[in-house]
Amino acid sequence: MATPTKNPKIRCTDRVEADLVGQIKSGRLKPGDRIPVNRQLADRYGVSLATVNLALLKMADKGHLVRRNGVGTFVADRRQPGGLRTVAFPMHSSYNPLHVSMLAELSHQLTERNIRPLIGDGTGEAAFIRQLPAVPCHDMIRFPFSVTNEPEIWKLLQEKSINTVIINDFWLQGGPFSCINADLAGGVRTMLAHLFELGHRQIMIMDEDIIPCMTVLAAYAEMLHRHGHYVENRLIKLILVHDFIFEKSLLDEIYRNCTAVLLIQHYYAAKLAKAFTAAGYQVGKDISIAALGGMEHGGDEISTVVLPVKESISRALELLARSGEPQKILLPTSCLFKASTQPPSRQ
Repeated sequence: MATPTKNPKIRCTDRVEADLVGQIKSGRLKPGDRIPVNRQLADRYGVSLATVNLALLKMADKGHLVRRNGVGTFVADRRQPGGLRTVAFPMHSSYNPLHVSMLAELSHQLTERNIRPLIGDGTGEAAFIRQLPAVPCHDMIRFPFSVTNEPEIWKLLQEKSINTVIINDFWLQGGPFSCINADLAGGVRTMLAHLFELGHRQIMIMDEDIIPCMTVLAAYAEMLHRHGHYVENRLIKLILVHDFIFEKSLLDEIYRNCTAVLLIQHYYAAKLAKAFTAAGYQVGKDISIAALGGMEHGGDEISTVVLPVKESISRALELLARSGEPQKILLPTSCLFKASTQPPSRQ
């Protein structure tokens, strides 16, 4: 019986892989070195792009290479699985409990994996990114901060070859990088369905003033129409900022116009509940309050759409360590219904 011949494509793949691995073992290619783009490798070895891609995939699977989302392919540091030794995290909005919980979860999971966290000041994110290669640090998990500045940050990350995963970019979906989003739209639908079921009909939504989240507003409009209501300007307030003060006149206006309020972040909902209580209103009876972005083990009585903090971080670390093209991942949310949302005491 004749011996089956090996697929020529596989032979070419083995040749490309053997040569590159040899360069890594000899030190010609060092940890962190960028591998030439596929077209250059194809020309160098006289093979097809598909053959080069297959060879690089095999090398990445064996831990020789790391494919950084939106950046390129690099020689891995074999001292850590997937080449992860240090992961940077620029901290924005330290006043926001959700961001603080994300940082705490990241630190916990990095410690478990024996990976060093590098925390930077998000208000100076560009400067933080510029100094990462000298650390050295080539991996980052981040939130979007100023949507208008995101393309500049993306460009800088690519220039510095920083492998990046972005969490909760509900506006630009992470651009050229992998992005993990919580399903805010699904959470809004579930929370509004709960409010309608309780008997609420006039429901206000409050979002930040600079760039509102259109995903949330679209889901809000969808649920109003589904229950036979129209979107009204008086029930949409795009006014929130991190140091926002709920004045008595605004509280009275909210009370006159609606029986329930949905706020874009739990942080604002807690402030609103406190302001209503101080003004003599009873939260849950006089006015119902719900929020997006709460935590499963929050200590207050605010009904909230819970974001998947633990899973967001674990999936982000998987994407940093895994080779492949940038991915866009949508994670489910859940809802906690507490004392702040009860049937309306008035129409």
